[in-house]
Amino acid sequence: MGDPAPPSSSDRQSEPQSEPSDGTGELERSRAFLRSILENIPDMVFVKDASELRFVRFNAAGERLLGYPREEMLGKNDFDLFPPEEAEFFTRKDREVLEGGKLVDVPEEPIATRTHGERILHTKKIPILDDDGVPQFLLGISEDITDRVEADRALQEAITTAEEANRAKSEFLSRMSHELRTPLNAVLGFAQLLEMDLEDEANLESVRHIITAGSHLLELINDVLDISRIDSGMMSISTEPVDLRELIPECVELTRPLAQRAGVEIVSERPAGRCTVTADRQRLRQVLLNLLSNAIKFNEEAGSVTVGCDAGKGPVTVSVTDTGCGIPQESLPRLFTPYERLDAADRGIEGTGLGLALSKRLCDAMGAELSISSPETGGCRAEVRLQPVRSDGDTTPNESARDEPSGDRTAVSGTILHIEDNPANAELVRRALSGQPGTTVLEARTAAEGLALARSHLPDLVLLDVHLPDAEGTEVLDALRTHHRTAPIPVVVLSADANPEQVERFTRSGAADYLTKPLDVRRLLRITARALEPGPSGR
Repeated sequence: MGDPAPPSSSDRQSEPQSEPSDGTGELERSRAFLRSILENIPDMVFVKDASELRFVRFNAAGERLLGYPREEMLGKNDFDLFPPEEAEFFTRKDREVLEGGKLVDVPEEPIATRTHGERILHTKKIPILDDDGVPQFLLGISEDITDRVEADRALQEAITTAEEANRAKSEFLSRMSHELRTPLNAVLGFAQLLEMDLEDEANLESVRHIITAGSHLLELINDVLDISRIDSGMMSISTEPVDLRELIPECVELTRPLAQRAGVEIVSERPAGRCTVTADRQRLRQVLLNLLSNAIKFNEEAGSVTVGCDAGKGPVTVSVTDTGCGIPQESLPRLFTPYERLDAADRGIEGTGLGLALSKRLCDAMGAELSISSPETGGCRAEVRLQPVRSDGDTTPNESARDEPSGDRTAVSGTILHIEDNPANAELVRRALSGQPGTTVLEARTAAEGLALARSHLPDLVLLDVHLPDAEGTEVLDALRTHHRTAPIPVVVLSADANPEQVERFTRSGAADYLTKPLDVRRLLRITARALEPGPSGR
């Protein structure tokens, strides 16, 4: 291939109308056509000679990009035009192309221009060889990617900022959960102890008011934190096969005391067909409890709530139908709006306005569908549609399952080590366990003290707080699990951190159970009784 001729003023002139008879007209027309293509390419195109790397050709896009007229560029090398560091970089890449004899792709290279400041180019450099394979020229094609690079950087910065904000929000929610639950643990915990010990009906009624108000506050805290986690994408959903023939009766029994106080009857219809679905059991339980609670609270005295489960050919539908006054059609679209209570406040019904909004978000996160309808005749019907599990693994509820201990103080004996730095929390557990005469409670305020007591006394059960002054609960649990003397001892975590990820982390690490504060005292007593009783599941 011959050397490209430097452009002249005739480069930009139109082609002559007549052709010489010696055939040079066809050649000129071909050259003009190639020059036209070169001039109309939107990217910068340049050619350098292989010996001194001086510019021998330059197109209009290059002039516009760099701010130099081509007459000023031609015959000069990079050191004549650009800062030394840039010129050195360009020259090094040029030599790499010529010595390697193949294309070199430079994804990003900054270049100082005369009129546009610094720009970022994506450049490809190609050697132009003669018939003997010797490089004669270097062809370069550069695309200005400055806007794209800046947009990518802005996007990455926005992503980083959002991730940092999410981390900060996660830490804030975790801290708020801990700070709000810790004082509630003392309020509700000691109130539960009084309820168990008091015999005077007037005092019992006062204590029950404390428990009711404290439970309402706890419900508000849980709902606010949960909806914040969902909206910020920090709530993990772990789906599994869930047997509704077990879960629905469980939820009905949990809400039956509320129904009895309200004078409302709960009717649980026997599920039709196999009702095993794909869901997060804990979150589906939360949704069903919300729906049942609403159906009871917004019902009429002597009304009823009917719970059904229909497994047809499509999704499995769980329905909760009440006989209340219903919801006006124009208000239905607002049901899933956070903090929207419709006329609940006017009717004196307690609530946060978050239950349905949270339930809707939880269903969406699980791939389920929640809808609510209200016929003109009154009442409401909530439906949760879930994907069925079709397999031989569907099982019926285990009717022969061993009964749980009642949760009252029972005559079990053994040694329990409680590792807790908060005096009020330690006192609460001590008082709760004091009704078990054969039980010895050891107390430690630090992780080091707790590990020493565990290794010297070998207790039958360890109750472990998560946040200790000298170590995190995970470290203490790992130390107990890895030491040959303490590895068999069951460990129950007591924590004000109700984050499901935290619960899962401790469960994976070997915790026998995880109780969130405020503690359910009766559940604590059930768990300690189960751990201390002789047999396969206990000692």
